[in-house]
Amino acid sequence: MADSTNFALPELGLLRRYLTARGWHRNRLTTRALDVFILAEDGFPDIEIVLPQSSDVADTKIRIDQALRTLSDLEATPPEDVASRISMIDNDIIRARLPDHLVFRESVPLEVARNFLVRARALLIAAASAEIEKSRFVEHNPAASSTYGDRCRFGHTFRGSFGFTIESPVGPNSSPQLTETERPPPFERRVVQRLIRGLDTVQQAMRQQRPELIVESYPTGFNGNMCEELVRLLEKTRAQQVAFQFVLSPEWKPAGDVQEQSQKIILTQDIAILETAAARLKLEDEPAIIRLFGKVIRLESKENPGDLLNAQGAREVRIEWERTSVQVRLSPEDYLKAVEAHKGGLAVSISGTIERTSRGLVLRPSTQLEITRRFNPG
Repeated sequence: MADSTNFALPELGLLRRYLTARGWHRNRLTTRALDVFILAEDGFPDIEIVLPQSSDVADTKIRIDQALRTLSDLEATPPEDVASRISMIDNDIIRARLPDHLVFRESVPLEVARNFLVRARALLIAAASAEIEKSRFVEHNPAASSTYGDRCRFGHTFRGSFGFTIESPVGPNSSPQLTETERPPPFERRVVQRLIRGLDTVQQAMRQQRPELIVESYPTGFNGNMCEELVRLLEKTRAQQVAFQFVLSPEWKPAGDVQEQSQKIILTQDIAILETAAARLKLEDEPAIIRLFGKVIRLESKENPGDLLNAQGAREVRIEWERTSVQVRLSPEDYLKAVEAHKGGLAVSISGTIERTSRGLVLRPSTQLEITRRFNPG
């Protein structure tokens, strides 16, 4: 039987590793320099793949080709794609697909390609920094994050809607029998899993118009830097949408909330959600409870001033605090207190967490407003 492939065959050693990672059990044949890899599944006959122990054996290429055809049938994947997975077993694969409006005769403008690669590298570095520091926003990228970005490689583009492939190295797992607790996944895998979780959350936030989903998930997903870099990627590629998909190396088991092959994650140009999340994440490492002391300098209510206890509508005030002003939305009862304080020129105090928004500083109250007879700038 002649080798009938029209694509590059994977190395024998990588194929053997791939089978082991996929749960095939090896039995050595003592009479010949061959190993039998067996896949046993309940209710089905055992499937066997015979491979030489060394690539010096004359029919090595034929046996590799036969193995690929078997795996192709089992995984319902074209043999050339199986060969690519095997060759990339040392890597987690990131695929990003651009929309058709940027593609002409299976090519995109050089500027778009250059901007995508530059911004994708920056996003990977930001993800690595977030994994190292675990903070809402990183002021300066650690050196290790840039080193990680430099180790990632640009792979083949793929057809259809134009796509980029990025390879993130993870290396071999010398002890696959150990649990994740006994042998934690490498740093590179943790970075990619953070990217998968973060992109999935961004997709949900865009669909639901809820930036708080991104903010709340920053410990394992996107922090402020990653949000900013994703905004730049979407803007610089001029893409109406970008589709991401991940294929993880089978040698390292993915975390429980991450699939080995992710579903397609599609992001649109709705960058306002990302910008809002980034602004909230940049405010400070953790929202702190702050107690404001100051005078009420502005009152605003859309309701009848004579009916302040009507539960409907919004009532907001601005309180002078540390040479600036802070906007606070109040309950009807607290708004009435603010009116009294404003009339009497008295200070008020209230506690809550501060956020920086497009309207300036906003306090999310956690206590009731109190009138302070003596102004205390505290």
